[in-house]
Amino acid sequence: MVKALLLKREKALIDDWISRFMDFSDIIALASGSDVAPSEQDEIRYYRFREWFMRRESAFLPLWWKYIEDQNAESGGRTGNDFEPDAKESAAFVNNPFGNYYHPKSLVQTFVHLGLQKANTNWESCDDQAGDMRTVLIGVIGVAVEFHQWAFGTTRSVD
Repeated sequence: MVKALLLKREKALIDDWISRFMDFSDIIALASGSDVAPSEQDEIRYYRFREWFMRRESAFLPLWWKYIEDQNAESGGRTGNDFEPDAKESAAFVNNPFGNYYHPKSLVQTFVHLGLQKANTNWESCDDQAGDMRTVLIGVIGVAVEFHQWAFGTTRSVD
């Protein structure tokens, strides 16, 4: 195993990031299939999470990239590996799979960015696309958990 050694502060950042992303993803998942536009309170919570992620992104991303490098090294550079981009979207995912959710300036803009809303005005129910988006979000959460396990040297038991 090639696994990079991480400092305590780096592990603490990874732990905090993943924990916050789990809470953050709840906001997105709950609002995505709603007939009602996100409330002011939802937007405030989104903004606070967004600001936290943005302030720490430059410290976090090199840790994420170490993880990607280790995953690629473990795979022996095989093609078709989940961490090998084959399109522009895949490259963006590999570079920062969390960014699509916190880079937009508001929760409503996030839904426009993800293709769940057509514009920043007149909220429309997006049940059909919301299911697909939640599936992708669950995948990102799964990757986040694997990243956390990598950082802390734990593995998932398969029964």
